[in-house]
Amino acid sequence: MKTVRVKLPRHGPDFFGAMAFLALLAYPEGDRHKRDEVVRECKIHLARAAIGAGVPRKSLPNVRAYRSDRTNIKYKAITHAWHRIDRRRLPSAWMAHRMMFRGNRITELSQYMEDDAQIFGGEKNILTRVWRESMPVLHLAIALDAVIRRRPPGNVSFFSLLNNPDWVRQAIASAEIARKMFPAEFIKGESFQLLFELE
Repeated sequence: MKTVRVKLPRHGPDFFGAMAFLALLAYPEGDRHKRDEVVRECKIHLARAAIGAGVPRKSLPNVRAYRSDRTNIKYKAITHAWHRIDRRRLPSAWMAHRMMFRGNRITELSQYMEDDAQIFGGEKNILTRVWRESMPVLHLAIALDAVIRRRPPGNVSFFSLLNNPDWVRQAIASAEIARKMFPAEFIKGESFQLLFELE
């Protein structure tokens, strides 16, 4: 098990928790530099939002490090991260729900593939890109899916989750409970344990 610790403020929004949760969910294995790029773009977005809301630049820590020289930043890393979460991690959470609550196991995964194969480009993609790739963070995907289900339909995006991070602490706690409840065959290799510490 790999442990990732996130420091969260005792008071105020948990922006760093949200960006760490979403970056890890998008890139669980061997893509540390991609996670770092997502976090960097999140910091640029939040710094720009704060400055746009009238917060003095001097009061923002390391604002120069987060400022982009590109005036029209496209947030490509965030867009790609959300695509991976939406098209890979959340479907893995749905599959896990179906298997856990219907009493099925991984050996019966193929029965779910027929309906999903056209969406994800074939059974091989479901197994590799959706299921196996998601195993280390499947518990995080299940926790995020629960957060999304509580929100109005069509009102969820990477930026809505980042800008309103009131969901993070409960999602981290829920993910850890889910991780401990997984059947053994749900976890191949090491899973990530995401913990937070209050500053």
